[in-house]
Amino acid sequence: MSSPATAQFFPPAPPLADTATLVVDLLDASPDEKLVGTSVQGLLNKNEARVYLLLAPWDRFWLDYLTEAGHIGARKTISLPALCAQYQEQIKAIIQIDPELPASINVATMMASVKDGIVVAPGMNVPHASEAVSIDLTGRWQSNVEAYRWALDALLPRMNPSLLASYHPQACNHHLRDYLISRNVFHFWITSETQPGNTPENHAAERAFFDDVMAATPPNMPVLGFWYSGVDPGLDEYTGVGLAGEYGKITVVSDWATNLSFLGSITVDTAAAVQDYMRRLTTEAPALDPEKTYLCFDIVESGDAPSYVQSRQYEVWQDTLRGELPINWSLGPALFDLAPPIAAYFYNQATANDYIYMAISGAGYCHPWRNMFMNNDAPEQAWRAYIGITRQYLERMAYSAIGLYTDAWKPYNRVQRDAVLRRFADSLPQTESFILGMGRDDGIGRNTSTYFLDKKRDTIISHVMTRWPTDYADKTREENIHWLAQDIREHAPTTQPGFMHVMALSWVFGPAELMEVRQQLGDDFVPLTIPQFNTLFRKHYQDNEAE
Repeated sequence: MSSPATAQFFPPAPPLADTATLVVDLLDASPDEKLVGTSVQGLLNKNEARVYLLLAPWDRFWLDYLTEAGHIGARKTISLPALCAQYQEQIKAIIQIDPELPASINVATMMASVKDGIVVAPGMNVPHASEAVSIDLTGRWQSNVEAYRWALDALLPRMNPSLLASYHPQACNHHLRDYLISRNVFHFWITSETQPGNTPENHAAERAFFDDVMAATPPNMPVLGFWYSGVDPGLDEYTGVGLAGEYGKITVVSDWATNLSFLGSITVDTAAAVQDYMRRLTTEAPALDPEKTYLCFDIVESGDAPSYVQSRQYEVWQDTLRGELPINWSLGPALFDLAPPIAAYFYNQATANDYIYMAISGAGYCHPWRNMFMNNDAPEQAWRAYIGITRQYLERMAYSAIGLYTDAWKPYNRVQRDAVLRRFADSLPQTESFILGMGRDDGIGRNTSTYFLDKKRDTIISHVMTRWPTDYADKTREENIHWLAQDIREHAPTTQPGFMHVMALSWVFGPAELMEVRQQLGDDFVPLTIPQFNTLFRKHYQDNEAE
């Protein structure tokens, strides 16, 4: 694994090929064709990145951006059969899945990564050299866990020692599979116990396998993909992130991410993008008005997920009203390694009112208060390493604020929880503030949700004071806007000047929606960036002391 000093959670990417980028349009392709396409892409991008797939609508946007920004040169459209025919000598193995056993897709993918092969479904004919080895997995294993157990013994020692992935074999149109092959990532899926046809015994066997994988690999390792899928709840997000964290594994939500085997190979001067952004960012605060309530609109969740940033946030940022009011956007550092041109895009596009802070909870998505590193042999050492990696990313990306996941709207007891918070604050002196929670935790007072961590008054702690409607998907746009305005009023400070952080659910609230929330609240509420908010809070505190 990379040293924390490198500030890189992920293995270095191969260089970009000096030939034209080969673009394959698979937007209307079948899942079986996409399985072949992503596995061929992973194979061909392993040593030099040359293939870009159109798998989802956002892929056209990013391809055009890469061209316009000069990140790639000439590009050539080619069909999937033509691509396979052109590079058939590089295809050393054809691995056929067992259509009756979902796990065989993931195991075949891992076999392809170590055998320089590609993955096919029965009936798929792919041009390949006559000497390529054909491997048929039909009937080889009787259960998913049996297949994964075989892979644990036979393949894990040959896989990348710094990465894992939780990836549903049949969901997400195989978007991530190119990266899994190109970087030799060991991956698996734990079937939900509620999934039709599953049994408690089978789920228990897969859970035991999960524990064995976690125990067999070191801490501070990213887990790509996700723990939940739309076709199978899997371990579910809360359980998966928490259990993985007990073994020191850090979740990087990337199940729907596309072309990561290509994007990571593009060299971008991200440091220059960050510096330019910092120069134009508005940090000067308005005069403190003792009769106002000051708000931070925070896009708390999703920014840590490359899947979201690549697939939805670019659409949100097309809103012509963005920049009209301050919005705080969380962004995870994984994007800088997995897709540097996309990370640079958001820094380049940020207005003076778009404040970017570190997404939840540091170097990756984890639950720091849920027995982090508990199942590691040296938990204190693992903690120090994780915070060390986080520190390097803070410096690289010029963050001064970090979002931390507390524990899903549960009671927050400072006596119990400040010890973990101090781990971060004491080791990250460049961090001015921490934004706690992904929605309001119980027990947080309306007038005491922002405070100094200790008497030194170096670090400001702010708890998010709103939640989101659990039925947001069933509400109209107007109903969601009204709901958030009401939630703000109901949990706003009762004394002024007031200070309050607001969670704006990323899937519902963009700049236009938050402008309407602001209008419904009226002039007594003033939105700020996090640095402006902190400046006024410090001034209010100092003014109170002087009285």
